[in-house]
Amino acid sequence: MHLSKQKILLMENSNPFLTLEQNLEQKINQHFNSIKDILLEISKSKVDDDEIGGMDLAKRITGLSYPTIYSLVSTREIPHSKKGKKLYFIKSQLIDWVKSGNRKTTSQIEVEADRYLSKRKGQIGLTSSHV
Repeated sequence: MHLSKQKILLMENSNPFLTLEQNLEQKINQHFNSIKDILLEISKSKVDDDEIGGMDLAKRITGLSYPTIYSLVSTREIPHSKKGKKLYFIKSQLIDWVKSGNRKTTSQIEVEADRYLSKRKGQIGLTSSHV
């Protein structure tokens, strides 16, 4: 029984295991490339957070004007470094500083006030009963 080269090639191309292997290899390569891209993006973002810059960086991150930033620097209210006459800011420190300034909502303040008053009322009741 003699098979022609054309029939052998046709049989190889229709081999489901060969097709499965090729598809699997292609999927693995796609996932590998995706993971590689994600890791590259993570490493870039870490470098970005440690970005060091001057007033332009501080203005971009905080959204404040130059005079306001200078005022905050002079009162040491904003994280910064100074080398000679040059001011330096670190992006991650500025982001943390902005986040730390979160203001409480009215409902959060009311809850805290109620807790405080309840605690005070309990303390007042204790002291007056012992008098």
